[in-house]
Formats: sequence, structure tokens, C-alpha cells
Amino acid sequence: GDKVSLAIGMTGLATELLYAGRPSEGSQLASEQMALLESIGDPTLTVGLAFIGFANWFNSGEFDEIMRWSQTVIDLADGDPTKGADFGIGSPLAIAESFRGVARFWLGRPGWRDDLHAAVTMAQSSDPITHALVVAWAYGVGIWCGALRAFSSGRVHPVQLGAPPGPQFALDSVALGASCQASSDAAGVGRCIAAVGGGLVPAVTAEQQHVGFDESGKC
Repeated sequence: GDKVSLAIGMTGLATELLYAGRPSEGSQLASEQMALLESIGDPTLTVGLAFIGFANWFNSGEFDEIMRWSQTVIDLADGDPTKGADFGIGSPLAIAESFRGVARFWLGRPGWRDDLHAAVTMAQSSDPITHALVVAWAYGVGIWCGALRAFSSGRVHPVQLGAPPGPQFALDSVALGASCQASSDAAGVGRCIAAVGGGLVPAVTAEQQHVGFDESGKC
């Protein structure tokens, strides 16, 4: 059959498993999808379709898989932030950088600070969906586990809620990213992480539009 069509189609099922809270099945399917993409040998496909795999592996705690494939995506993108952008994410490279950073601090490996800074900086020049998703994962997970510390008066990498008009998902994603960036306690970030995995978008107040982060180095 058509391997390329199969690989693209697997993203739909992997996304359904992610949002259905079935991480074991989702992560297994993601690994099968990435192996298929590797056999196809098209760098653009691999770079563009990796995001759902990262999210499924995170939900199942498979950080070695995140490390392996985020590095693969970074290498294949070769510095091009828009490579693979035809599949709904404006900068797959920024997404991969953020997940490599998350995996690195979770596993206690060096370089995670540089990854998160690079991901957020790159995402600022991308589309609203990419920006919001990177902020949600880089800041949300980082604050949740104690690697980053939020503070309400900072002005580092603000998320602008007044994003250009676009699909409702983009606007919801910006709100989600701002909420994650603004959460300064475990409960708030826990709600943010649940939103990332389950499609919920918490409310964002005007005071939460501009927040920054500090690095505590706890992870």
C-alpha cells in the first residue's frame, strides 16, 4: 500500500488516543508511526508529524523516546524552523526543541535551559498555535516539576492574547499558553498540563497576559 498515506493517517488515530487518555496505546502507535516514517526516509514528513508522538510519549513517561526522536527532528530540520510546517504546526523545530528540553530536565541531563530558551525564542516568530504550544510545554511542564519558577512581574517572552485573527483553535491555544505561563502554583500548572493533554482551555485574566519565568534548577 501507500506508506506515506498510512503514516499521515496514523496521526489521526494517535491524536484520538492522546485526547481519549489512552497513553499506552497512543505511545505504542506513535513509535510504530515514527519507525514507518524512518523507513520512508522523507525528512519533511518525519519533522512535520512528530508532535503527537512527543505528547503521547510524555503522557506515558517514555522520555527516552522523546529524547531520541526530538533529536532526530532537530537534526533533520537542520536549522529550518518551518520544515514540515504543512501538517498544522508552524515550526516543528521549535516544538522539538521544547520537548528535548523537557526530556532533558526530567532525566537530569544538561542543556535543557538552552533548549527551552531556543524553543520559545523561535516560537515567538512563528504562528500563534506554535507559540502557544511551546509556551504551554516549556513553561507549563517546567513550572509543574519545579525546574522553572513563575513570577507575575516579569516580562520575559510574553504571550500576547491579542494575536492576529485565526482559527478558534489558535486563539484557544494562545489562551492556554498564557495560562500555563502565568500559573505559579502546583494546582494551577496541573490544570494547565491537563489542558494540554485533554483539550481543556482554562480562563485567562488580564493580569496574566504578561508573565515571565525564573530558573530554579530543581529538576
